[in-house]
Amino acid sequence: MPGNFSKLHYGAALLYNLMLARKSKRQNRIEQYEAELEKWTASLQSGWVELEQWYEQRDEFWGLDCLDQVIPRLTVDFVNNWLRLVFEGNSPDSIANDRQAQQLIRDRERFLKGARAKLENPKALAAWGGASGNYRLNFRWNNAKRIIADIHEGLNGGREYA
Repeated sequence: MPGNFSKLHYGAALLYNLMLARKSKRQNRIEQYEAELEKWTASLQSGWVELEQWYEQRDEFWGLDCLDQVIPRLTVDFVNNWLRLVFEGNSPDSIANDRQAQQLIRDRERFLKGARAKLENPKALAAWGGASGNYRLNFRWNNAKRIIADIHEGLNGGREYA
């Protein structure tokens, strides 16, 4: 379930970076993020049925005990609005030019960063290094795997977990 969330949310990060690239007129980054969004769209299409089922049951995701009272309401609203655009908007392959999606991203950045918002502050945009949060969320899975392996090794008298 978190894998679906991560896959779907990744598009928002890519769109944000594409918007920054366009705003800063950095053609190499524009091409990079357009290509990344195309790959993202293809990855969605290859598992669309599963993702759509997950979307239809997203309330179960938000109801997980581990998320209870951890995720701010405005974050949940942002994610739900993003998901609505992906599943109920034109189509994921047109999201790079979707005005509603761009406005959602712009509003989220303004809310989170205020005057430091790169899409509105030329100084902040000039400091953009070409990538802002453009990775899939992994929920610290690599750290968790290492901890689980350490516990397993300890329980098995020093034999590594395969």
